[in-house]
Amino acid sequence: MKIISLHKNYSNLIEKASNGDRRAQHQLFEMFSPKMLGVCRQYLKNNDLAEEVMLSGFLKMFTHLNDFKNEGSFEGWIRRIMVNESISQLRKDKKLQFISETEIENTTEHSTYIETELETAEIQKMIDSLPDGYKTVFVLLCS
Repeated sequence: MKIISLHKNYSNLIEKASNGDRRAQHQLFEMFSPKMLGVCRQYLKNNDLAEEVMLSGFLKMFTHLNDFKNEGSFEGWIRRIMVNESISQLRKDKKLQFISETEIENTTEHSTYIETELETAEIQKMIDSLPDGYKTVFVLLCS
């Protein structure tokens, strides 16, 4: 029986990166940037803005790398930074507004669930068409 580790151990690479080793930092960036861009992209419609927020998140991650205690998933820790950076960007743009539950109940019509096969790009376009507040809640619930 083969045992699969749920959390990869990046402790050696993290230690080198926290000590200023540029190659280790580059390796961490190369490993996690595609996934983290996807995380930022879930919150932000503009690809360029999502990339900018991701880079800002990596800067924050490298700045606070010593704060990671090797408790839990390193990828999860980075993901949380990216989510927080994305939400901060939405707040900075003042596009994030929250609506009370009664307003949602009054405006929401009950719809039936129809199973369809949609392409990823089509789903992303639908998610992008949501108002930013709804989109943020949707993404938070789905992740």
